[in-house]
Amino acid sequence: DNNKNLEPWNTMQVAIAYHSKDQDVIFNQINTNVIDWELFQKLSIPIWLKDVEKLKQLIEGVAKTEYKNASDDITISNKAERTAMWYILINKKSMLCNLYKTEPENKKVYDLLCKDFTDPKNQKIADKNAMA
Repeated sequence: DNNKNLEPWNTMQVAIAYHSKDQDVIFNQINTNVIDWELFQKLSIPIWLKDVEKLKQLIEGVAKTEYKNASDDITISNKAERTAMWYILINKKSMLCNLYKTEPENKKVYDLLCKDFTDPKNQKIADKNAMA
C-alpha cells in the first residue's frame, strides 16, 4: 500500500495545491478507487480541492474503501457504521439506507434513516433519537 509510505503534506504543499490553476492534474493522480481516510488526511484534500463535485467523488471513494476494509476485517460487524459519516457528507442517504438494510441487527437504524425528515412528525422522532 503506497499510502502508508506517503508523508503528510506540509503547509507549503497544501498552499501550492490550493492556489494551483491545475488542480485537475493533482486530482487525476489520486486513485479514487483506493482512496482511504489516511490518504485524505495526508494530502489535506478538503482544504485545497475547490471543485465540490470532485471532492464528493473522493469522499464516496473513501466510503467505498471503508466499507471494503470493514468487509476484510472480521472483527467489524457493522460495515454501514464505518461508512455513515461519508455518505451523509455527500448527501447519499439512500445509499446509507441500503447498507443498513443489509445488516439485520441494524433494523432500527435502517427504519429511522428511511424516514422523510421533511415531515414534522419524523423531525420530532429524529430530535428524540438525537437526544437519546
